[in-house]
Amino acid sequence: MDAIAADLRDTPVSEDELNRARLPAVERIRRSMADNAYWLQQLSEAQSEPASLDQTRNQIAVLEAVTAADLQRLARQYLTPAAAWRLEVVSDKAGAAPAQ
Repeated sequence: MDAIAADLRDTPVSEDELNRARLPAVERIRRSMADNAYWLQQLSEAQSEPASLDQTRNQIAVLEAVTAADLQRLARQYLTPAAAWRLEVVSDKAGAAPAQ
């Protein structure tokens, strides 16, 4: 994980790599927009959160506007070794004699 994070910080992703990540998300949104359940959900939020309407209208454009430089900037900001959270899983059987 450290190597992947370092690579994202140091090297911008290629346009092809960015599109392989972005296009399925855009297509998923477009398919959702063809369904009445999607619009019912969006409209139910609009009453209490009017800003959600703009978010709904712009979500595909926002995704399509993301650049490799944007991702690299965010990686440099958030994927730092100092901010890494690490987990070590240790068995409660550690050090116990093997079962016979």
